[in-house]
Amino acid sequence: GLPAEARLFPCLSSDPTASRIVPDDLAPLLEQVLLHHPGLGFLCGSDDFPSRYAQTAIARVFYEIDPLRSGSANARAVRSSALLHALRAIDDGDAAADINAERRYFSYEHFYVIYCTFCKLDEDNDALLSAQDLQRYGDFGI
Repeated sequence: GLPAEARLFPCLSSDPTASRIVPDDLAPLLEQVLLHHPGLGFLCGSDDFPSRYAQTAIARVFYEIDPLRSGSANARAVRSSALLHALRAIDDGDAAADINAERRYFSYEHFYVIYCTFCKLDEDNDALLSAQDLQRYGDFGI
């Protein structure tokens, strides 16, 4: 049969005939990660954090598989990424008990730092960062 890397893309795609995936295609995957990983169980009672965690993890995946920021990725990019390795790690590997052991995409600690930094920069709480908001990052280092 096909190697796992080749089977991953069709599993992620919402359209079996598609040649590319988009961020929304990863939402069901992140939903399952949130529902089944013991290190994320505490998020179940929260309204906002599960969706923010999922958005952040998806953005981190797409940062790797879509380097041109086109908004989509092909099967080759998915196959050559570390996504399958990361999924194995959170399922039955090093990160099966501690989600933070998977540092590339799924670490809750990394998400929390990103989220807190975002909230600190978003002074008007509109969930958008303006150029003026971004200027404050890193003591006006941008």
